[in-house]
This record gives sequence, structure tokens and C-alpha cells, in this order.
Amino acid sequence: MIYPVLRALGLALGLASGLAAAWPAAGDAAVDGAVDTAADAASHGASDGSSDAASDGPTDGPPRLVKLVSVGQGDVMLQRNFFGRVAARETVDIAFQVPGQVVALPVIEGMDVAAGEVIAQLDLEVFDLDLQSARLRLNQAERTIARLRQLAGTTVSQVTIDDAETELALARVAVKNAEYALDHATLTAPFDALVSTRYISNFTTVSAGTQIARLHDMSELRIQVSVPEVLYQSSSSFDLA
Repeated sequence: MIYPVLRALGLALGLASGLAAAWPAAGDAAVDGAVDTAADAASHGASDGSSDAASDGPTDGPPRLVKLVSVGQGDVMLQRNFFGRVAARETVDIAFQVPGQVVALPVIEGMDVAAGEVIAQLDLEVFDLDLQSARLRLNQAERTIARLRQLAGTTVSQVTIDDAETELALARVAVKNAEYALDHATLTAPFDALVSTRYISNFTTVSAGTQIARLHDMSELRIQVSVPEVLYQSSSSFDLA
């Protein structure tokens, strides 16, 4: 930057000398003007040089901190809320398998019962009488077949003996039916349960299959939620919560 300034200063001085030789009266003024012009050019060039040097040079002060963040594709978890209801592990409506009159109904709604505890009981007298009658007919059938077998081949035909054997078999079935009815005249809890509903009152005459009470197995609670099918179809893109 200094060399162009000096060159301009030399040209100005040469021009002033030529003017002084041509017009002696104005020589001093021309020389003074050329010197001032060269000085202004030198100062202007120096200021430009310092400005360029200042702009190109390093700035003062501490360096700025730049925060770098890595951008990538992550897993997106979408959460949806659904209404549900709490359900017991198992719910059953128990009923008698034989008809009769209920004479005992000790349970009430909201009561906890243990497995094997009595829920309801029918009048057992009728079932006891039926069992006794069936056993008497069985004994009679056994005596009849024994007597006929002793007389077989004489005055008793084989057809008569066959009929007696059939009666004996029917008597045995009647005894089993009477025993079954007596055993099922008492209704017990199949598991530890909570009685939520009692459908009948005591001393009610019921038929086979009439619901007596509803029991809940509370050993394990489950949440039942209805989820729209459209969400299952797109379940690969998010998890159901």
C-alpha cells in the first residue's frame, strides 16, 4: 500500500515543478497544492491499509461456544387410554341339579365363602325317603332272582328269570339315582369366592337348573378393556398401553 502512495506523491511533485517552470508566478502555490494533495492521498491510503488490516486480523475476546446436536430417527411411543372394568378370575352362577324346596340359604350378598361351604340346601327328608324306597326295591329284586334261580329248570321258565334279572338291574339304577339326588340336595361353593348376587329367597321351591347365587373367584383380578379393531391393525407402529 506504501508504494502506490509514494508513486502518486512523485507524480504530483513532478507536475508542480512543470507548472512552476511555465508560470513562475504560480509556482509556489502549485508546489504547495501538490504537496497537500500527496499528503491527503498518503493519509487516505494509510487509513485504508489499517482498515483492511483490522478487518483481516483476528478479533479480540474469548471464542464463542457452539452447541452441536445430533439429529436422528428415534422410537416414538404413542400412549392411548381406554376404559375398562375389573373382573374376577372366574364367575359362576350355581344352581341345584335336582328339584326341591330350599330350607337353608345362609349366604348374603357381599359375603366371603370358603370352598366347600354350604350355599343352599333343599329339604333332605324327601330325598332320604326316595333312597330308602329304592334300597327296599333292590333288596326285593335280589331275593326274587335268588328264588327263581333255585327253581330254574323245574316250574320256572328262563323268560321269567330274565325278567327278574332286568328288575334287579333297574332297582340298582334307582338306588344310584336316589343317592345322586341326596348328594346334590346340598349346594356348596366350588372355590373360595365372593357372593355377589343371591337370586332366590329361603323356602322357595326350585326346579333343576334354577340359579341360586353368583360367585366370584377373587384370587386373581383381571382388567377387561375393549380396544377398537382399527388400533390392532396399526399396532405395529405403536404399543397399546
